[in-house]
Amino acid sequence: IILYLGGMSEKLRLEFSNDPAIVDQILALQLVNLRQNISSAEAKDQGFVYVHHKKEALQSVCDTEPAVVGLVDTELAGYAICMHKKFKDQVPELQKLLTLIDSILPQYVQMNNPSYLICGQVCVNKNFRGLGLMSMLYEKMKDLSSKYQFCVTEISSQNTRSLHVHNQVGFKIIHTYTKHDEEWNIVLWDWNH
Repeated sequence: IILYLGGMSEKLRLEFSNDPAIVDQILALQLVNLRQNISSAEAKDQGFVYVHHKKEALQSVCDTEPAVVGLVDTELAGYAICMHKKFKDQVPELQKLLTLIDSILPQYVQMNNPSYLICGQVCVNKNFRGLGLMSMLYEKMKDLSSKYQFCVTEISSQNTRSLHVHNQVGFKIIHTYTKHDEEWNIVLWDWNH
C-alpha cells in the first residue's frame, strides 16, 4: 500500500506481529496517546487510548494472537491489538468487560457460545493520521474471520472520533454502560456480513 505524506510516497506494510521490538513500539505509541498524556482538545479531536499495558502482559497477548501493525520502513504507523478472551483473568481491565460481553453477546447475536476476538486497542501514529489507516488495520484483522465470528471492543462515549471511525468500519453499538462515572459503549463487528 502506498501512502502519500507531504508530497512523498511511502510504502506501508500491514502484517501480524509478535516481535518483541514491535511490542516495544506499541507500548511507546500507547504512552504518547494515553488520555492523561494529551490535552483535552487533542483527545476530543484525535481520540485517545485508555490503557497502557505492561510489557510482559502485552507480549503474552501478542504471542497468542499477534497484533496487526502498519509499518513504514521500521516506523510503527499504527497497531490494533488482537486479544483472545482467555486473557480475561490476566488483564485486569478485561475482567468486567468480558463478563459483560459474555452475558449480552449470545442474546444479541442469537447464538450460544459465539466466537469473538477483542480488539484490545487500536492507535494510529500522529504522523499517519487522516489516511484511513485505522480502517486498513481492521481490514487486515478481518483475516482472522476463519477463527472468529465477531470482533468486539469498548469505546468511551467521550472518544467521539473513535466511535465515528469504528462505525465507518462496520462496528455497531450493542450495549452502553457506566464505568468509573463515564459512559462506555460495547461495539461489535459481525465478520460474517
